[in-house]
Amino acid sequence: MTLPDHSVDRLLAGRYALGSTLGAGGMGEVRTATDVRLGREVAVKLLRLDGADIDARRRFETEARAAARIAHPNAVAIYDFGEDTDTAYLVMELLPARTVAEEIADGPLEESRARRFAAEMLNALATAHDVGVIHRDIKPQNVLLTADDHVKVGDFGIAKIAEAGDATRTGMLLGTPAYLAPERLGGGSATPRSDIYSVGVVLYEMLTGRKAFSGEAPIAVANAVQRGAVAPLRKVRRGVDPALVAVVERAMARDPKRRYASARAMAAALRGSDTTQADTVVSSSPALGGDATLALPVDATQTLRSPKPSRMTTRERRDRPRARPSRVASLIALCVLVVAVVAGVLIAGASDQMSPGSTTTSTSVVVPSSGVVVNGSTLPRAVERDLRELER
Repeated sequence: MTLPDHSVDRLLAGRYALGSTLGAGGMGEVRTATDVRLGREVAVKLLRLDGADIDARRRFETEARAAARIAHPNAVAIYDFGEDTDTAYLVMELLPARTVAEEIADGPLEESRARRFAAEMLNALATAHDVGVIHRDIKPQNVLLTADDHVKVGDFGIAKIAEAGDATRTGMLLGTPAYLAPERLGGGSATPRSDIYSVGVVLYEMLTGRKAFSGEAPIAVANAVQRGAVAPLRKVRRGVDPALVAVVERAMARDPKRRYASARAMAAALRGSDTTQADTVVSSSPALGGDATLALPVDATQTLRSPKPSRMTTRERRDRPRARPSRVASLIALCVLVVAVVAGVLIAGASDQMSPGSTTTSTSVVVPSSGVVVNGSTLPRAVERDLRELER
């Protein structure tokens, strides 16, 4: 794709002198630039409007609006957004051209460094979630390094802004399969907990130096994610702090309710804090829209363990009221009656379904009308279609 050549003689928006190309894709490119008004170096993402479809233009605008809401040291800062002739532009801070993906390519990160990077990502996401923005595409390639070895979350191109709704078609796959939460591959909506899952996957990769889920094709990767087919972290890299392993495993739980209630809760766990008392479950804020969400203790969604029974003294056992024989007998009789009734229904049902002379019964598998079965996992048809597109 060829974009207009904005030289110093013709400044972009009368302000930005474009420089070298940092990266390019099918819809646009990112270039260095100089803000001649403020005299600072910036990065500019460009989108050619006359060649972009409606979805591409909406995602470009969404990135600008979403990122502009997030003022945090660990998020890429957005300075300006607009259109100039036939080009849309997004001006952001210029960072060294290195990502966490490139760091991982050099080998597993030190535990302390991986833990710190993940905590910084979560801090940025906590701020995003507070203002109703869900990233939806957390992956090593979208996490940039600063000159002083900190990280900044970038690329909010497919972020979800609550009140703006979703500008894509229903069921459309958005994100990178290897880092998507299982419920999203199943057609579910993006939530703060799906971002948390993605951070868990990235943390696993930083610690092991390899992807948690892999496959020869996107649909194979998606299937692996849905099955939870990941090698245990403690076996891939022995000697990792068990507490850190527990954090990764909880973040990557297939059931969203078993994950951390918020990005802050996971960040606190990485710092070794006790979040069971301080943090609360706030799965959505007023900015996220929808029904109001109650604030509950962070572990309120977890299975509660029954307290251990205390030992009774001999006198307490002697004084404890005993069940009346008549009540016990009645309960036993009732259980026997229920079992008898259920057995009779099952036998009758089996007789009705088995044809005379047959010796085997048939089992039918119902495939949901909204999805297809791929190696035992059900993927919505729209998701399966998008995965097939990625294979081309």
